[in-house]
Amino acid sequence: KVIESDALDVLGRITLAQGHPLEARRHFQEGLILQRELKDTGIVPSLLEGLANALTSLSQPHDALRLIGAAETLRKKINVAMTQVERPEHDQLVSILREQMDEAAYQKLWNVGRAMTMKQVIDLALKDNND
Repeated sequence: KVIESDALDVLGRITLAQGHPLEARRHFQEGLILQRELKDTGIVPSLLEGLANALTSLSQPHDALRLIGAAETLRKKINVAMTQVERPEHDQLVSILREQMDEAAYQKLWNVGRAMTMKQVIDLALKDNND
């Protein structure tokens, strides 16, 4: 299941790059479900960041920013650095999100995400509504 989760992360990124954010969201969510079943957090930050990218494409910047904040905290907690491939995508996403709201709203949502429990993050990640 760990390999499946890694594959879903890659597939989500490819699908997103092809312009299919709904399908990409589904791949990232499926990867998170597998990670939850395994009680493994190693790839969760990457899945959350990919999902945040898909949500940004689906005009859900608030949820996206909360997920980015949560992913940052989780990376620090489990000591998993962002890869050279992930960094530019992350930086571009953060830049897009900053442009979509004022600094106060940005910081508030980022901090909310950073303070979320793993259960709260997964619940947020797995919801399907368009806020």
